[in-house]
Amino acid sequence: MKDDERTSNFLLGVLVGGFIAGITALLFAPTSGKKLRKKISNKAEDFYEDAQEYIETGKEKADEMVQTVASDFSEIMKSLKKGMELAAKDGDGMTEDLLNATHQSIEKHQWMLNAFLGEGNK
Repeated sequence: MKDDERTSNFLLGVLVGGFIAGITALLFAPTSGKKLRKKISNKAEDFYEDAQEYIETGKEKADEMVQTVASDFSEIMKSLKKGMELAAKDGDGMTEDLLNATHQSIEKHQWMLNAFLGEGNK
């Protein structure tokens, strides 16, 4: 398999994994987390639009794209942490646990992206 093809497959896997993690968080969040779900949904839409733009233009190199996705994951993780704090404050342990699991999944993906870029533990 060529390096370009492996990179494309890797990026596709990261994008799909991140998308699935986001959808899982949305599907399992309780009704009281309506604002949080909307915020996560908006972030996912922004992320999807950015990914579509990269795919359509084809101008961005793989490293730049991976860096952008890693940066987007940082923003998503910040939102998840705020959500966990709000859930803890409201005594909503289920939502807190769900957001924590999603955070851990995205954190793992971000670590893999940073390893791909050779940036170690960011």
